[in-house]
Amino acid sequence: MSKKNRRNPKKENALKSFETQNSLNNNISKYCCFNFKYFRSTDNGQSFEEWQEKKILADLMNKLKEFSQLSVEELKQNKRLIIYGQFPTSKCTDFKHPSDLPKNGIKWSRFRITGEKRLIGFFVSKEAEIVDCKNIANTFYVVFLDEEHKFYKSNKKHT
Repeated sequence: MSKKNRRNPKKENALKSFETQNSLNNNISKYCCFNFKYFRSTDNGQSFEEWQEKKILADLMNKLKEFSQLSVEELKQNKRLIIYGQFPTSKCTDFKHPSDLPKNGIKWSRFRITGEKRLIGFFVSKEAEIVDCKNIANTFYVVFLDEEHKFYKSNKKHT
């Protein structure tokens, strides 16, 4: 067998892994991702431990798994995600704007978990996106757990 016709399994496997990685990168950029860098439980929201004690932390984890399989657009279309934009005014919220987060360049949003339970955080605005960060548009930065829907209070319907 000549050198030209020999198979090189290591080379073939390496090339296949690059193809898989490229496909993975293309798919990841369309799904919603979650980042807990700015999470806080000491201000207005609750802690993971509080949700665990009330047996609702598992609901959150199951929803995060579900949300991670959809794009931001799909989540908005089926009303699981609402993007508010600005932080709500004091008459609409029981929460205080975290002093270490900018007032501009982020879009405050919420995910509905179950009943009145919400996951509060933000997306980085397109205008503020960092050039080198490919997946930042679909990254939701979790800030608060809102057990009683007090981040953006609304009038109850049919009461």
